[in-house]
Amino acid sequence: MQQYRQNVFLPSMAAFSPRMMEWDDDLQPIVKELGASEKPLIFITHDESTFNSNDGRRRIWIHEDKSPLRKKGRGQGLHVSDYLTPIGRLDNGKVCEILKCGGDIWWTGELMIEQLTSKAIPAFERSFPGCQALFAFDNAKCHQKYATNALRTGTMNLTPGGKNTVPMRDGWFVQTGGSQERQIQSMMLPDGRLKGLRIVLQERGLWPSGCKFLAQCSIPGDHSGTTKLNPACKYASNASCARAPSAKNILPHVLHTYLPVLPGNTISPYTPHASHFSVLF
Repeated sequence: MQQYRQNVFLPSMAAFSPRMMEWDDDLQPIVKELGASEKPLIFITHDESTFNSNDGRRRIWIHEDKSPLRKKGRGQGLHVSDYLTPIGRLDNGKVCEILKCGGDIWWTGELMIEQLTSKAIPAFERSFPGCQALFAFDNAKCHQKYATNALRTGTMNLTPGGKNTVPMRDGWFVQTGGSQERQIQSMMLPDGRLKGLRIVLQERGLWPSGCKFLAQCSIPGDHSGTTKLNPACKYASNASCARAPSAKNILPHVLHTYLPVLPGNTISPYTPHASHFSVLF
C-alpha cells in the first residue's frame, strides 16, 4: 500500500494538478492556462456512509429524574452513496442513492456502476460542460466487479457446460517453446457451451498425459471429518488441480477485464465516454 501510494497515486495526482479546476472564496473559477488539446479537470470523489435508522446521540442534556426513551435495536440499515465536487455535492445531491440494506441486500459493484453511468456521468456533463472528470474511488471490496464475459476459471467446470456457467470472451496464449505470437483461443464450443478446464488445458498443452486432475483440490475443513475447496487453487499457488494451472495461465492475460480497473491504472472502463473521464483508485 505504501509503495502504491508513493510510486503511483501521488505522482498521478501531481501530474493531474496543473489541470485541476480551482475556485476562489466567492466560488468563482480560477482561470488556468491549458494546452490546446487539454480540458479543465474536475476532481470528483465517491462518498459512502452506512447508517442505521435508530442512530442518535448517546449523550444528551436531560432532567435528572427523566430518562430517554430509546428504541431497541439498531434499526434499518441505510447505505448512502454520493459524489462530491470541489464546490459541493454533484448536481446538488440528485445523484445520491440510499439503499435499505441488510440480510441479502447490500451495496454491490453492479449498483455502483449503475449509479455512475446512469446518474453521475450525465449529471457531470450537465454541470461542467467542456470539462473532463477525474472520478476517485477507494479500493473497497464491494467496488470490484468482473466484466460479464471475463475469463474466470472459478466459474468453469472440468467438463463443458454447466448450469451456472456464462459465456466468456476469447482468450490467448503463447505456445511454450514456439514463436512468441499470440494464439487466440475461443472459450466457447460450436454448440454454444462453455469449454471445460480439461479442453482449455489440452489446447494449451498443459494437460499431463496419463493423469487425472480434479476440478479443484480439497483441504481439511474447519470441523473434524469435513473438507473444503483449497483457496490456493484460485490464486494458482501450491495446488495441483485443473483450476490452478488454468488460473496461472489464463488470469495474467485478462486482468484488464476486471472492473473497476486495478490500482495504478487511470483509465475509463466506459468506452462511450473514454475521452471525457478517468478513474483513479
